[in-house]
Parts: sequence; C-alpha cells; structure tokens
Amino acid sequence: MGLGSLRAPTPKIGGTAKVGRTVTARPGSWTPGTTLRYQWFAGSKSIKGATRSKLKISKKVKGKTLKVRVTGTKSGYAKVAKTSRATKKVR
Repeated sequence: MGLGSLRAPTPKIGGTAKVGRTVTARPGSWTPGTTLRYQWFAGSKSIKGATRSKLKISKKVKGKTLKVRVTGTKSGYAKVAKTSRATKKVR
C-alpha cells in the first residue's frame, strides 16, 4: 500500500524584510491534519533556531535575502517540503 500525497502549496512570506521587523510564513492551505514545521534561511544558509512561523529579523542577516521552508507530515502520507521565493535583501 502506497502513501498518500499531501496538498502542499508553496509558502509565501508576509511583512517587510527590514532589521527589527517581524516576517511571517504564510503556508497556505495544506491537507487537513498536517503538522507543519518551519525553517528560515538567510541566503542559502539555515538560520539556527529559526523554526517558528514568525521570524524577528536581526542585524546578522542584513544584506541577505530570506526564505522559509515549510515541511508537512501526516500519518499515511509522504512527507513534503516546500520553499518560498526569496525576499528582497534585508535592509
């Protein structure tokens, strides 16, 4: 018996990419009951400890773009990860 396929849209980032501001991952509408996990990236590197749907932007990422990867899991379904488009460079 094979695994089901999760409905998994590409996430978007809401908010302004500016030091001191908070941006929010908008994961879209996944298959009901899916558990979502988040990982934020500055450029191509993951940001240590940035695993929530919101990210307060620190000076460390100034000049880099931000992306968020949302990973969905649900029993009986194949795990799926989707990554947002990059923001403009953090100001």
